[in-house]
Amino acid sequence: MEELIRDRMHEALEVEQPDNRLRSRILSSLPADDLPKPRVSRRSFRWAGGLVAALLAVAIVAGLLYSRAALRPPHSTATITLGTAVITEYNAPDGWLDQNQHVGIVTVGPDGNLFIGSGGSILKLSQSGSFTKYTIPATLNMLPWRWVNGITTGPDGNIWFTQFSQFTESAGATTATVIEGKVFKMTTSGVFTEYAIPVGSNSSPDAITVGPDGNLWFTEPKKSMVGKMTTSGVLTEYAIPIDSSLGAPTPTITAGPEGDLWFTEPTKSIVAKVTTSGKVTEFSLPKSGYEPTGIAAGPDGNLWVTEVWSGVGQPLAGKVARLTPSGSFTEYTVPSANSYPARIITGRDGNLWFTDGNNVARMTVAGVLTEYTTPYIGHFYMTDLKTSSSLTNFFVWYSSGPGGAIGLLTPAHDPRCPSCVP
Repeated sequence: MEELIRDRMHEALEVEQPDNRLRSRILSSLPADDLPKPRVSRRSFRWAGGLVAALLAVAIVAGLLYSRAALRPPHSTATITLGTAVITEYNAPDGWLDQNQHVGIVTVGPDGNLFIGSGGSILKLSQSGSFTKYTIPATLNMLPWRWVNGITTGPDGNIWFTQFSQFTESAGATTATVIEGKVFKMTTSGVFTEYAIPVGSNSSPDAITVGPDGNLWFTEPKKSMVGKMTTSGVLTEYAIPIDSSLGAPTPTITAGPEGDLWFTEPTKSIVAKVTTSGKVTEFSLPKSGYEPTGIAAGPDGNLWVTEVWSGVGQPLAGKVARLTPSGSFTEYTVPSANSYPARIITGRDGNLWFTDGNNVARMTVAGVLTEYTTPYIGHFYMTDLKTSSSLTNFFVWYSSGPGGAIGLLTPAHDPRCPSCVP
């Protein structure tokens, strides 16, 4: 090493330079062709070649390490904190709910009231806590089973929801179970219009949302289809790759930031998108054993997906994943005990809100997670949530399963999240 340094110093000092200013004036006066040519020794070539080879090797190794890291989806465990909030729970009047005292999915109507699906009726709840009940027409409201599966506020100012009934039909000695589904439009004062869905093998329209094209889009898991309906009731159905969705957890659907519709396929552990012309593209979750349960378009231009463990062995914590429109996942583990992230929405405060077992949780797009514990009044799980706001307050509405409670959560200011508004 010392010999190499001495050689380099000798080469640099081979021409005496007693006066650098004099040398500069001499060189500037010479023609370009007469300028002295630098002499480089063979040892310099060997040294330079070795340096280039070393740099090339480092670049190759770094590239391999980067590509290996890129193949692994980014993942982190979110740090969870308990938030404070004022929570008020409302229970529907006796006899207003189905036989399981179940309230389901909710939407905030254009009049500022909350509309709740419950068996054979739609309940309206004002922010002051008063209920109004609208019974769904008897042509579909038949026993023993009937469900309101999806609900949303349409672009026409009406409430749109899906419902199906399951009943037994006999013809001579043959008895068959029939699942009959329809899409309903309801004014905020309770006037219904119903649209039949072709039965096929089973007609069971499920989650519903407003598409970027101004139409209503809904999932049909038992038929492996996605339906599109105009506000005048014209229906178009698009097939998705066949799976064993019968009896699967409810898939969800949302309008994406890039103009497509995104939906979950729980039994296949897939998140898929469909263009408004019906082209379907599927993306598998990064880790097997998880199912996507909810999906929402985030304020950051990405999709946000909740995931629950459905594999064998010890139950693992649930996750919330950020999914880019090109299909790249970043996952956050929800560290609370027995976490079960399900429904997820983008709140009017610009954050993600999701149900987590009996709790309500908020996550920023940076992964800051806050959980709110709700009263346990006989209900077992959260079924849905929506946010609303007034001139002075921000509200989170949630509905629960058996027990029939509707909750109104007003979060307090959180110093850990400056961007979160109370």
